[in-house]
Amino acid sequence: MALINSWSVINSPQAASADLDINGGVINVTTVNNRFPAVVYDNITHLGAGVVTFVAEQLQQTTLVFSAANNTTYKFTLSQEVDGETKMQTFFYTSDANATVGEICAAFVAQVNASSFKVTASGSGSPITLDAQAGYPIFKVTLVANFTSQATGTPGIAAAYTGAQLLALGVEDAQAGTNYHYWKFTFANPLPSNNTMAKAEEVGHSLYIADSANGDTLRDTLNAALKGLSSSTLFPNRTNSVVIS
Repeated sequence: MALINSWSVINSPQAASADLDINGGVINVTTVNNRFPAVVYDNITHLGAGVVTFVAEQLQQTTLVFSAANNTTYKFTLSQEVDGETKMQTFFYTSDANATVGEICAAFVAQVNASSFKVTASGSGSPITLDAQAGYPIFKVTLVANFTSQATGTPGIAAAYTGAQLLALGVEDAQAGTNYHYWKFTFANPLPSNNTMAKAEEVGHSLYIADSANGDTLRDTLNAALKGLSSSTLFPNRTNSVVIS
């Protein structure tokens, strides 16, 4: 059975979930360029467990603690995924005979900020603070020599379901700078009643709903409708079961 993937987008959700219509066992949603297929419930074979809310980017912040010691080599290794490439580099500095935390910190701040990592270093002593830059929220630090400890006060989280990501995936109706909620389902196209040989096509469809007050309402309304798929009121002609996954 062939699986065809498609998508549709709502960039300006209407109030009171006016974009969504469930009537007589048919689900319909008003989307950009009317890409959403009117779906008869009995043709749906798989549903996502619910609408997935977008994930906002969170930039990692990690601090490195050390104390000053004379004629001592300090080292740590930084690694990060940058534009599809895994970068790794060990930074080091050997203190002089009159070491200060300011001198050591300044050396590492200068090295990291001159590197190709999407990380900004700052500080005037101990600790050294490392902050991920927008679009590159995660990095890893491995202490190699003479740092006391590290602490990640803010973990890095990669954004999910942003307009930029969807556009890169070919979802051309998405808008850069917009975040989206996401729902996916699979349904089988019905075959003519006299067709006894061919197999029905399965279509995987992804619906992206722009995050906003109206979008949140539509998301919640759609979630409630999904939970009520066995309802004889919403789907009076239901004859099959649906796999929720």
